[in-house]
Amino acid sequence: MSTDRSLATLLRALQSASTSPDDAGRLLASATTLLTLLTNPLNLSLLTSHLLTAPAIWASSTPYSSDVRTSLRVLAAFNNAANHILHRESQPAPSAREFLAAEGLPREQWVRAVVKGADDKSERWKHLLVLGGLLTGFEAHERQGLPSKLRQHLESAVVTATNRSLRSESSQTSLNRLTVLVVLAHCFDMLSRYERSKLDVSSLLPILIQGMYFSKEGLHWGYFLGTMDADLLQDGQNRFNWSQRSTSYYQSHLMATGPIVSALGSLARLTAFCVETAANTDLVFKTLEEMTAFSRSMSVQWRQNKLSELDASEEEVFLAEEALKKTLPMLWQVLKSAMFSVVVVQSAFIGRALRDPRMPMAQAPLIAAQSLHTLRNLYFISSRLGHNSFSQFNFVFNASLDMLSKYPPEAQDFLREISPKEFGRIPDHPFERCQDLFFLNTAEHLTFAVSPEVNEKLFLSAAEPYLGTGGDMRLIEIFEAAHSVVLAVFSSPHNVQVTKQRLPSYIDTLFQVFPNKLSPRQFRLAIKTLVRTTSPPSHIAGAQPYFSTTLLELVRHRAMTTASSTPLPPLSSQKDEGEALSEQATLVLAIIDSLPCLSLQNLEEWLPLAAEALNTIQADVMREECRKRFWDVLTNGEMDVARAQFCVVWWHTRGGKDFVLRGMEPTLVRSDRGLFASGALGEEAKL
Repeated sequence: MSTDRSLATLLRALQSASTSPDDAGRLLASATTLLTLLTNPLNLSLLTSHLLTAPAIWASSTPYSSDVRTSLRVLAAFNNAANHILHRESQPAPSAREFLAAEGLPREQWVRAVVKGADDKSERWKHLLVLGGLLTGFEAHERQGLPSKLRQHLESAVVTATNRSLRSESSQTSLNRLTVLVVLAHCFDMLSRYERSKLDVSSLLPILIQGMYFSKEGLHWGYFLGTMDADLLQDGQNRFNWSQRSTSYYQSHLMATGPIVSALGSLARLTAFCVETAANTDLVFKTLEEMTAFSRSMSVQWRQNKLSELDASEEEVFLAEEALKKTLPMLWQVLKSAMFSVVVVQSAFIGRALRDPRMPMAQAPLIAAQSLHTLRNLYFISSRLGHNSFSQFNFVFNASLDMLSKYPPEAQDFLREISPKEFGRIPDHPFERCQDLFFLNTAEHLTFAVSPEVNEKLFLSAAEPYLGTGGDMRLIEIFEAAHSVVLAVFSSPHNVQVTKQRLPSYIDTLFQVFPNKLSPRQFRLAIKTLVRTTSPPSHIAGAQPYFSTTLLELVRHRAMTTASSTPLPPLSSQKDEGEALSEQATLVLAIIDSLPCLSLQNLEEWLPLAAEALNTIQADVMREECRKRFWDVLTNGEMDVARAQFCVVWWHTRGGKDFVLRGMEPTLVRSDRGLFASGALGEEAKL
């Protein structure tokens, strides 16, 4: 009887619009409790029906009325009730039956009674709140709280209610559409593959894009980056601060904690599913254009923000403590979520373009270029995070480059679009340097797909200003990217003339910037690449047969004369590369790395020279590291058959083993029967 009286009181309270911000929350909390206690199925259905139409919830004058947060609260009420029912029935108490009879209905009866309350008195999109709340309450986190048949019925009901909501004219308001997204964000991963296939993705996809990226409840074109700029003020110490008390921070925090932005990951997976399965290819291309437009808007808004004027390495100097520790971490979390969601959707575009025969092949370069434009627009985010740690970013980036490389004219047009506005100088603005970094990272993969003229006038011209800037800690990453582009240009077979003209000056630059401005890893890679580029069967080796050995002699001479034996301090962009090496050890390792690239004749000359350089290293740890690398080069398959066979002979019969491991130079041993090389077999041993 007490529950009946409580129900009557609650129903009366639900009929009057509330003026207090907390009233709706208290009413929903009371409703959640009653949902778990009512024993009459009719009362359960009645309460559910009233919750979906109650003026106190849906027509109140609270700040969240007509807001998607209201929908989330109602969804949470049914989720919590279902979770409580599941927990209650799982109790191992011996008097469980009596307990259930006194406090509620058995699980299946309870579910059917609640679902029956989603009747014609409320709109279809509100039915999703009941169905989604029950499904997540019983089945989220692999709880398996429902019989399989009942779960199938519930999943089917969610999909049916979603499709009818999308097609209903009364469900075209912002609140109705966003409610559908909120429910699906929580339920989609729990739907079976069969039920997912029944979703009306053609109607759902535009609503997803609009809700996530363009609506005020979502990221709203990235306009929050522009509005916050007015609140970035200098304090008494001339440091910029974004106060927690500012209007823009309050609005940004409200957006970040809202139901849409906080669920961007789940919504992105749902959007990717829609992109992969939509039958209308025109809709897919339209969605691709909208994603590019959103990323472009984000890029423009960031460029106009004062924060874009600061390099990441300068933030601790020019930003106040409140901004560094409290307000800006929230901003970067929103930006990361936005970037991740965009990349997840872009991966669906690329995946479909690669495998779906319905996608026109002629559109492949367009899809690739649009995807790369989107990544470039958001590179101010991904470059801070380290995009190599994000597998889907790498997939989109590399797959797009592979697709674009098959269409050289389109690739050249794209590269001209994103090339630096002015060659021969380093931009002052960090945002423009970030764009240059993306261009160089892109150009590195397309040197073989474009003409030698583009390689020289675009790639080398863009890289040249950065080749000697390794001492500036703000430019370390782009400095290494510039060197990588130059090496890629030199390695392309069709760039022979360009390589002949530019190679000598680049080698001179290379020796100038190492070790103070170039990491050991990058230097070793550069030397090995140059030796391979100038060794047979390359065309350069025919015109300059001694180029590779001359380069190695320069490296060896420096290693044995002026190179420092002190361990090098790590550069700011240098990742963990194992044991710290000295300049001398790095030079020796560069020679060892290059051995597989030499011709057989030059290899015979340079094996003992490399061993000699190795033994000039005084530090035991570094010398041992070089020995391990020497042995690795000889045995791990880097050599072809002929070179490997010669290395075996040199190691066993020409004193190579003693020279590398013990520092003993190969000598000729005199005996009564003549001269023998050290380690050679005697006459009696020749069988």
